[in-house]
Amino acid sequence: MMYSRRLFTVYMRFVLLLWLFASCRVAVAALPGSLLSQVGHETDVVDKTCYVLGAEQGLRGNKVLQIMQLGDGRMVVMTESHVNIYDGTGFRSVPVDASVKDTLCGYRGHTHLYVDARQRMWIKDKRCVACLDLKTLTFVSDCVSLVAGAGDKNMTESVDGAAADNVDDIFVDSDGAIWTVTAGNIHCADVGVTLALPAGCGTVQDLDVSGGRVFVFTGRGLVLAYSVDNGTLLYTSAAYGDDMADRYTGTSLIVRTADGLFHQIRTGSRCSIFQTFNPARRSWKIHFECDYTLHTLILSGSTAYITTPAGYMTYDTETMTRTVRSSLRLPDGTRISTGINTVCMDREGGVWLGTYGSGIMYMSPLSGVFDTGETDVRLRPLLTSVMLHGQYVRAGSRYADIDVPYIDSLHLGYDDNDIVLTFSAMKYVRPRSVYYRYRVVGLYDEWRTEDAYADSSHIDSRGLLNLSFTGLQPGCYLIEVMASPRAGVWNGEVCRLAVTVDVPWWRSTAAIALYVLLFILVSAMVVWLYVRGVKQRMARKAKEDMLLMRIRDLMDMCSRQESPVSVILADKEESDGKPEMSAAEMDFLNRATSLVEQHLVDTGYTVEQLSRDLCMERTGLYKKLMAILDKSPQKFIRSIRLRKAAELLARGGMAVGEVSEVTGFSSPSYFTKCFQKEYGCRPTEYQPDKNTCI
Repeated sequence: MMYSRRLFTVYMRFVLLLWLFASCRVAVAALPGSLLSQVGHETDVVDKTCYVLGAEQGLRGNKVLQIMQLGDGRMVVMTESHVNIYDGTGFRSVPVDASVKDTLCGYRGHTHLYVDARQRMWIKDKRCVACLDLKTLTFVSDCVSLVAGAGDKNMTESVDGAAADNVDDIFVDSDGAIWTVTAGNIHCADVGVTLALPAGCGTVQDLDVSGGRVFVFTGRGLVLAYSVDNGTLLYTSAAYGDDMADRYTGTSLIVRTADGLFHQIRTGSRCSIFQTFNPARRSWKIHFECDYTLHTLILSGSTAYITTPAGYMTYDTETMTRTVRSSLRLPDGTRISTGINTVCMDREGGVWLGTYGSGIMYMSPLSGVFDTGETDVRLRPLLTSVMLHGQYVRAGSRYADIDVPYIDSLHLGYDDNDIVLTFSAMKYVRPRSVYYRYRVVGLYDEWRTEDAYADSSHIDSRGLLNLSFTGLQPGCYLIEVMASPRAGVWNGEVCRLAVTVDVPWWRSTAAIALYVLLFILVSAMVVWLYVRGVKQRMARKAKEDMLLMRIRDLMDMCSRQESPVSVILADKEESDGKPEMSAAEMDFLNRATSLVEQHLVDTGYTVEQLSRDLCMERTGLYKKLMAILDKSPQKFIRSIRLRKAAELLARGGMAVGEVSEVTGFSSPSYFTKCFQKEYGCRPTEYQPDKNTCI
């Protein structure tokens, strides 16, 4: 009896367990599809802390639409009104408004960012597109026409030079080439190939290049594989049948991983699908479907991060397990629930989540604050700022046409030699735990190492290297900077900046040539002046000797009491060597000389009065004196006055003014002028009390 009762108890317990198990299955079956997938596939994961980057850090707008990382490590954050670029020091924002957008009639998706090989960022949104030149941080006007007119000259007119209104969509592949979609064709001017779309394939929604092939994903769930070389359609592969193709006609997002696989999210009306295409096998794998919208996708190994209106999920493509995170933990321990538009993983493995209205949530790849590990990433420093005269250099200034991160050379004036350069390692995980080394070729060639915890370090609290140069001498310099997360390990790229400081204009080659020319001219002038002075002194010495000789002859004549006519004749004899003269001519000259001497004091005694006193015509007097003495009457009168003056000066005792008045000159200055012309020096030079050559 006891045995039967025990058997009955065991039987009832077994029935109860079966009932409970069946009840649980019914309850689970009644849950929505999304919750069913969560219950059936949830795994335990570490709940990481999220760090907030928002308006307080300079982000313009807290509704984040897209995030991507540029090739140099900077992060681009697209908000509703601005393009925000984070360079490790802070955000730089460029406003976006309707004036910079062009119509793109074939694109019906949400915000999508591309960067082409020319460092232009294409921003696609519903039926519009804008193009931001990252080198100048300015928008390109009429950007659709720019790519529409970039066709191949050998193509037909319907594709080449197509009007902007005919461009349905624009794509940029992983190599940075631009592809334009027109009616029934896809063209790439960078590659020089045109792809013809087959009829009924649907709208082109995604495009990328891999392994020499172009993969085009369409709205009907197809992938079209073309040859990059000649544009031939190689094959077509469908992800699903027509029934599902009609369901997922919304948007598409593909991510190509390093193994060559294409992972795709497709959306429909309140539903989404996550699937993978393997080009090597030309096969598709559907991971899961859900009855809500999937926004964006990234992959890290076998783990996919997918954003949703309720948060984000992680999905393991190998174990096919996923976990939905509807709330995020903040550093203070509180939690926040928000929809997440976009997700991006940087090169260190950090996850950037763009929320609906709470800015950016950043999750470090480290497990926690006590994780002392380092990310194994090769760093390349980036020049983030240049400061001259206390002002930051911006694109479009006289020092740089492009934005600072793209500058590889600086040309500075001689007075711009006080410069501060700031470099960022673009390291977002523990940015201060970074090591730098740098050198300035042309100033010092040895490498100098810096770390943030050393004394007198040039690394600030944000992990930025600040190099200051004061009084940089004119010349050419090459600044090289490297960064590493580990001491002594320098396997990253080198950031190089060439700096040229001009010499002052007074030290330039042209100035030196001018100095040499001026020296030659001045030297030639000095030599010329010296030679001229020597010649003048020699001529003056000759004149003085001649004058001394004349005065001595005059004194000798006066001592012999010779008549003035004799003196005049002596002068004539010296000049022409013809002293022969008739008695009548001698008598004529004596009378003329006597008349002049009688009126010596009279300043108004002229040639007319002399001719009247001699009872002659003026012309006759002129001819007579010219024939005898070869002198005009005026010179004859002046020579008698000057001979008398010389005699008086030689005797001494009279001033120059007195002599000029006694000899009939109108003024001492005129007397001096005539005397100097006659004898070669001034009257004062022949007075005995002047210690002259006399």
